[in-house]
Parts: sequence; C-alpha cells; structure tokens
Amino acid sequence: MTLQTACVRLIAIAMAAGCAAFSATAWELNAESERAYVYAKDDAGPSLMLACSDQMGIQALVYLDGNAADELGLDGVRRLDSRYVSVETETTAPRSDRWRFARSPRTLISIEPWQGRRIYNAVVTGSPVKMEISREGVFTLNLPPVNEAFKTFSKTCL
Repeated sequence: MTLQTACVRLIAIAMAAGCAAFSATAWELNAESERAYVYAKDDAGPSLMLACSDQMGIQALVYLDGNAADELGLDGVRRLDSRYVSVETETTAPRSDRWRFARSPRTLISIEPWQGRRIYNAVVTGSPVKMEISREGVFTLNLPPVNEAFKTFSKTCL
C-alpha cells in the first residue's frame, strides 16, 4: 500500500467518524469501520484520532481546530500539503519530521511510524503533546486519560 493510499483510507475513516458523537473528556472507540480507531474531541482544538495502520502500527490524525463530530469529514480535500512538525512530550525530546497537511479543515496526518507511536505513548503516560507546526504555530494536545475504549483499541491494534 502506498503512502497516498494510506492517507486516502484514513480520510475515509475520518469521514465515517463524522456520524458519531464524541465526548470532550474521554476516548471513544469505533471498531466497526475498516480500521479500528479512537477519537478524543476538544471543541477548542486540537482533537485527535488514532487509527490502526498496517504500514505504521498507529496513525494519528490531528484536527487543529477541534472539529465537531459533523465536521470531521475530509471529503472536500483535493490536495494534501506537507508541514514540518516537531513533536515533544514530557518524557521525550523534540523530534521533527514531515506530516501530511489538509488546509481545510486544518488537519495533520502522520506519515512515519514514530509519529503515531509517540502520541499513543503520551496517552499511556498521561503526558501532554507539544507540536510546533511550520506555518501554523504551536499546539498542545491535552489528551484524556486511558479508559476502556482506549484499552480495547490497544488490544485490537497492537
């Protein structure tokens, strides 16, 4: 599977997520789509989706504006750009690499295996994730604690 195909599949998952309601304070699980994923919504942004990926293990989608459940679809995206992003947690040093970027809605899509794993590990350790995104600014993901939905996702995906 090519990187472009993986990104298109993740966009399709994001479109399906638009039909579900998500809590701002907890992980919600969807194991019924093509790939299992968990989603944590923050109305003010950013929100986060972690999905199972055959190529990367865990792939991350970061909605910078905190999209509401009915705004998650990326079906209007015609082109994906790239952004350099530095990712740092309380337990890791900053590491930079390219991510795919959809301008509207402002969404980052991980393209390297370490990116999704680093965010997943931050959830497990309870660490916020600081992301310095070229041409976008600095964002902090204050993620909800591990719950049963996240544990089920972990068992399914890892």
